[in-house]
Amino acid sequence: LRDAAMKLHTVDQAPREGKAPAQRPVSNWAPGRVEYLSFLRDSLEVYTAFEEIIDKTEGLEGLRDTGLERSEALRKDMKFFEDKYKLKMPKVGQPGRAYATYLRTLADKQADKQADGQQNEGQQDPNSNNAVNNANDNANDNNDWLPRFVCHYYNHYFAHTAGGRMIGKKMGDLLLDSHTLNFYQWSGDVRSHMEGVKNEIDGMAEGWGEEGREICLEETGNTFRYAGGLLAYMRGPT
Repeated sequence: LRDAAMKLHTVDQAPREGKAPAQRPVSNWAPGRVEYLSFLRDSLEVYTAFEEIIDKTEGLEGLRDTGLERSEALRKDMKFFEDKYKLKMPKVGQPGRAYATYLRTLADKQADKQADGQQNEGQQDPNSNNAVNNANDNANDNNDWLPRFVCHYYNHYFAHTAGGRMIGKKMGDLLLDSHTLNFYQWSGDVRSHMEGVKNEIDGMAEGWGEEGREICLEETGNTFRYAGGLLAYMRGPT
């Protein structure tokens, strides 16, 4: 996953491994507080979607309570903007809504498949050919939605611990009198949290098969496209 993601970074973002066309570097971003708050609001929408899906979906138990969760921190930051700068939390914008909808659509398809599978299992002899075929179909579904979702999770959460913190430092110095938002702070050792999640994802990927792992890698482009939409609030025209 890391190798696929690094190829989609620009040379400015990753001098040794980046291959994507250059964009306006973070050092040249100059949003106002309103634009920054819009980015944070849309980020809240996306992280809330991730965390709600993880909390309710079978197969994602290992991604619960990892220490990397961000929605609670972002809600605190919304309160900070209102108290400090009298800026209320805006409505979610199109980039955040689109990304959250995409994630929920992935999860909803899986939920529908699980419900159909449970209904069919209750009506069939578990040793029948149809029951075996349904079990195989469910396995194939796991080779589609789950690798795609985990690809988004990995890229979105892990990128925030690196480039995200760089952006937070830049925006804090530029707009917030060097204040560090909760969004860019974690309880405990964030590297330890990341290592635990990485091990969990590696274990999940072992059960996907070659096809599932390939699907996961192929989804990397979508993760950058949706994340790039969020950053447009601050980056401006490229």
